[in-house]
Amino acid sequence: MERLSKARVAAWRALDDAAERRTSGRIRLEGPHLVEESARLGLVETILAVGPVAAGEWAMKAPEAEVLEVSDDDLARVVEQKTPAGVAAVARRPDRAAIEDLGRVRAPVLVLEAVQDPGNVGTLVRTAAAFGVRMVVTTPGTADPMGIRALRASAGALLRVPVAEATLDRVLEAARAASKLVWVPDVAAGDDYRAVKPASDFVLLASNEGAGTKVVPGAPGTRRVTIPMERNTESLNVGAAVAVILAHWRR
Repeated sequence: MERLSKARVAAWRALDDAAERRTSGRIRLEGPHLVEESARLGLVETILAVGPVAAGEWAMKAPEAEVLEVSDDDLARVVEQKTPAGVAAVARRPDRAAIEDLGRVRAPVLVLEAVQDPGNVGTLVRTAAAFGVRMVVTTPGTADPMGIRALRASAGALLRVPVAEATLDRVLEAARAASKLVWVPDVAAGDDYRAVKPASDFVLLASNEGAGTKVVPGAPGTRRVTIPMERNTESLNVGAAVAVILAHWRR
């Protein structure tokens, strides 16, 4: 069993910082599901496993990775979760997509407009992937999708679905160039989502719940869509709204 050095612990925890993840091209993972997914995709580099049996199993699952047997105490020094289920890893960051790819994707695209909560980011991508979304675009103000909380909430979807970064104006420009309509959920004004039959490669915008969208009504290449609700009810969480719309449109 190897005792983790202070330098290794520091390097591992440095990946809590989004700038370090960008610079190094590496991300931190916790728990068996994320580690298995990264191994399946050939991204995993180093695995920390508690106990000799687990270390041996992970060495077989990820033969290309460095696998270290560590104690529970050492694992606790490098993870965020109180109960990481005995395994953590460092992996290469998945290749970023480019906004220019939006025109080549023959499937729905989800745009996250300043979604600040990493849990919402992960949940949105997990939901979107389940309903056929094959590309995600984040705009400024959105939580880093490669942070551990977003990755965990995505249940690994963020390791598989290509993610691009662009300003909202650039997203709208790219969608117009690709002749793809951008659907903008609106609490009050818009087409009833149940009456909408979008093309198979539409763009759906998910906006910050508090601030709302910066897309002005009537913006070229956009249309508003509304989820009718009972009177005197609060608007849906952005993740719930996206799930309702995508589930209906997938039917």
